[in-house]
Amino acid sequence: MTKFLFSLFVIIFYTNIIFSQDFITYNFSALEGGQGYSALADMDGDGNIDIVTNAVNKIDIYHHDGTLPINLASISVVPSSSYRALISLVDKDGDGDMDILAARNNKIIYIVNNSTPGNFLFEIESLPIEFTTTFPQLLGADFDKDGKIDILVGDQTGRIKVYYNRNDTYSEYDVDYILPAPDEANLQVLKIADINSDGLLDIVAGSLFAVKKGLMVYFNGGQSFTPFVISEKHSFGDIQVVDFDDDGDLDVLTSGVIEFTKYQIDLWVNNLQTTNKFELKNLIKSQQYFDGFNVLDINNDGVLDLVVGLGAFSSFPSGLSVYISNGEPNNLIYTEIKIPNFPAQTVVERVLMADFDNDGDQDFFHGTRNIWVENKFGTSSTIDNQSAFDLHLSPNPVSDLLTVKVSAEFGSSIMICDMVGNVIKEYKTPKSIISEKGWNIDVSNLHSGLYFLQILTPSGKVTKSFVKM
Repeated sequence: MTKFLFSLFVIIFYTNIIFSQDFITYNFSALEGGQGYSALADMDGDGNIDIVTNAVNKIDIYHHDGTLPINLASISVVPSSSYRALISLVDKDGDGDMDILAARNNKIIYIVNNSTPGNFLFEIESLPIEFTTTFPQLLGADFDKDGKIDILVGDQTGRIKVYYNRNDTYSEYDVDYILPAPDEANLQVLKIADINSDGLLDIVAGSLFAVKKGLMVYFNGGQSFTPFVISEKHSFGDIQVVDFDDDGDLDVLTSGVIEFTKYQIDLWVNNLQTTNKFELKNLIKSQQYFDGFNVLDINNDGVLDLVVGLGAFSSFPSGLSVYISNGEPNNLIYTEIKIPNFPAQTVVERVLMADFDNDGDQDFFHGTRNIWVENKFGTSSTIDNQSAFDLHLSPNPVSDLLTVKVSAEFGSSIMICDMVGNVIKEYKTPKSIISEKGWNIDVSNLHSGLYFLQILTPSGKVTKSFVKM
């Protein structure tokens, strides 16, 4: 037993030495972090991901032109709020770029994006919505399928509301309100996803220090929501919604506390179609507090891996780690790789991901502080070299038809993958793809979000990202 534990320690030790060089930590601003929340998108349409940060009284955008090494510049958007609101990026006006949904004093506002490549221009549009709340979470989505963006608002008291967009006026609907309000913050995280596969977007909510409710789904009936309790009385710090078991429906992953000193990341398997329940499967257990996390298939083995913030509220060192699975869905084992040079005692409330350096993989971002991590894991197997092989996607962002052009013939298939590596669509390579007009792919039925188009060439894999509006 002693030899086994020693061998396991040696394997983990050298695994961290070998792979830790594949992650490089950067501070993208000298300003003190922790003053607000961040979001990621190509805000000016130049093909490069920008960082939108929301502080107490302003919003900044950190941008770059794609030149390596990345050199970020910042620009202040119009003054925004006296709230540290969790902002949302949404194409409010349907013009193909991302607008900013934010809070200002006791009102919700849109910061409308009129930017062009290299030139950032925004204007405030006030909405007729007033509320009293602290640290609001704001999300935009079309809940009633009328083609207009509705607004979801939640706060730490447990209040959840939907404001339906009805002909430029907003109709208020109380999704849930826990009474009496708990002493500690209750609502920690909100997500929007079609959990029961009925074509309507549902709401997933997780609580912190929950007394009455822990993990909830509010099923969307078109004009109202029906509560469904996944788990009671557990504290959940973060949630991700993804088809983890690749069976066609969305599962829920959580980080949280089961008992006072037992922290874990769990998978709640969606069995609504068969048993009307979610089956609990534990992925990781620890004596260390888990903060925010995210998921991706970092080694392309078909099983999702985890990027996890390690809590500063314990005697263990905090930081950020990647947990790589063994690729066996029926017997999952995760190996931890610590991200080097990550600032000590840093609470990671949220982990954001995007291909910041345009190399075909997902980089990691702290959700509230000015930190990003370059992901170089497996980059050697991915080609994104325009001089060697040109792959062009347009328009990007795209609503309906995505035009694909390449400079030479390649393999037999083209794949569209979601941001965690799942293959959404696969096509046989058409001859027209190397013509001047290119080849059009209908992506109108994809949900809004970030996707990757992937092809195989004789020299390796080529991946390009695009945004579906």
